[in-house]
Amino acid sequence: MSLVVPSNPIVVEGYSTEGTVGDRYSRGRARAATVREYIIGRFNLTPQNTGFISLGEAAPGSPTGEQFDGVAITLFLDRDELQFVPQPAGAR
Repeated sequence: MSLVVPSNPIVVEGYSTEGTVGDRYSRGRARAATVREYIIGRFNLTPQNTGFISLGEAAPGSPTGEQFDGVAITLFLDRDELQFVPQPAGAR
């Protein structure tokens, strides 16, 4: 099976809820950097299109809208180039 990976920019976001503000920033940055390196190697991504950032604990776009402790991967796409597929009734 061949894996196709988009060439759009990817940003790995690191979050942490433990420790001081500085601790949370450092831990989130380390998490994001580790995941970035993994996905660059695993999927043969271009390092110039793959960034990372630490966002502490605040996660306003998360499912709970509050704090998050982990890593999120953001892929930037042009909405006009997306292909939308009709979903069955009741699907989210």
